Amino acid sequence: MPDELLSRGVIAYVGKAGHLPAKPRLESVADVAGGRDAELPARVKALVDELYGVGPPLWDAATPEEMARRVDAWLAANHPELTDAAIRALHNMYTFDFK
Repeated sequence: MPDELLSRGVIAYVGKAGHLPAKPRLESVADVAGGRDAELPARVKALVDELYGVGPPLWDAATPEEMARRVDAWLAANHPELTDAAIRALHNMYTFDFK
């Protein structure tokens, strides 16, 4: 079952493509929580750190498209609670950072 709050927190952390954030990422995540989950920023940060620390690295791919597929597969296997939108946001951020 999707964890909608975690997924919304991930999307807030990643932000919108082409827009500079108005505030620090974790503050945006805390805003999404709205007092319902004080641990949401830490949970999102831990998930992102886990993704970026995967070995062998997911960025070791021939193309950004293959990298995105690897990120999608890893997230689906390790974080099935994420919505498709959250997975897409993370693979966009990851491939942008490592392209």
